[in-house]
Amino acid sequence: MGIQLLKKQAVSTFLLIEFAWIFFRADSIADALGIIRHMFVWNPWILSDGTLYTYGLDYKDFRMAFIGIALSGVVDFFWIVIFGVYGATFDSSSFIYFQF
Repeated sequence: MGIQLLKKQAVSTFLLIEFAWIFFRADSIADALGIIRHMFVWNPWILSDGTLYTYGLDYKDFRMAFIGIALSGVVDFFWIVIFGVYGATFDSSSFIYFQF
């Protein structure tokens, strides 16, 4: 099996499971289809007109989530680029429990 096929299978499995969770958590089939329909609508104004806060997060919660995501991205950047976790010397076979 090629690595490209494995990547495609992993991505397709992830997407299928995520869509299954939409149907599992929705109150009805109509609600699930509405959620999926709204996933593919491009509406950049939702970030500035206040309707984003009608989805369950208030201003403080949204701001904390945004700061957390941004901070996670910065930490990942420093971890990978500065410390070289995935550099030339990275060996994926040296897993932490490899010796057991």
